[in-house]
Amino acid sequence: MNEVARKRGSEVAAFEPQDSKTKDEKANAVIEYAKRVKDWPLLEQAVDAKIEEQSEFVNWWATNVRDRGKDANVSELKLFVIQAEHLTEISKVQVSRWRKALRDIPKYRDRLYGKAYAAAFGTDGRHDNLLGEYEWYTPEAILDAAREVMGGIDLDPASCELANRAVNATTYFTEENNGLEQDWQGRVFLNPPFAHPIVKHFAEKLFDSFGNGSVTEAVWLSNACVDVGWWHQLASNGIVCFHRGRIKFYDADGQLQPPTLGQTIIYLGDKREQFRKEFSRFGVVLV
Repeated sequence: MNEVARKRGSEVAAFEPQDSKTKDEKANAVIEYAKRVKDWPLLEQAVDAKIEEQSEFVNWWATNVRDRGKDANVSELKLFVIQAEHLTEISKVQVSRWRKALRDIPKYRDRLYGKAYAAAFGTDGRHDNLLGEYEWYTPEAILDAAREVMGGIDLDPASCELANRAVNATTYFTEENNGLEQDWQGRVFLNPPFAHPIVKHFAEKLFDSFGNGSVTEAVWLSNACVDVGWWHQLASNGIVCFHRGRIKFYDADGQLQPPTLGQTIIYLGDKREQFRKEFSRFGVVLV
């Protein structure tokens, strides 16, 4: 059994519903501040954190709270609505509102971003295509370091023909054949499309594939979302490089794209010391 399998259900990955109200209120405060000062990267991060927390809470409620009239034979371990409301200070009515909003996450996200954000980036927003319309490609230096650590790249599950010219993975999956629906094997490099909830789905797929042993090593590159569960799930089972400054990615024309947030690079596997040596030149590496 590897380290991921041992850590399933640990405190790091545990969801605490009694904290959701405070986290949601904090996200609201950050959203309002970011709108006021027009800090769009901060706004994006706060909105993603809010949606992530609400999604986790709605799922927790569906699993752990009795629904009168529907749960006649349910386990005694489930909470009554009044108990759940007392524990979390979130009403059943509020949960219903969140559930309804989360049925159309792109629309919900745009509503949270507000009119000023839409005006700055176009009326359709920046993340209307959750499968990654805005392709940003990884710099060669990071790819070279990943190959040096793992000895090669067997799979890039979120790629395209142009990107793989640099990644040089033996196998790669594209938007058309959807890497989330494929089996992952061997040594994986992954720079996922960064939009909620698809980045979470890629993180969970990697975590599960490494946990069951089909993925033997992985290098994961994403924004430093230290306030969401999927990031902690990966980071707590690996070693993390906090990149110094913001990574300058390339677009399809080979032009440098200005990043909006800082990034982290997470390694899963047994070559932690080698990862530390290779990636220390990019930033601080924490075990």
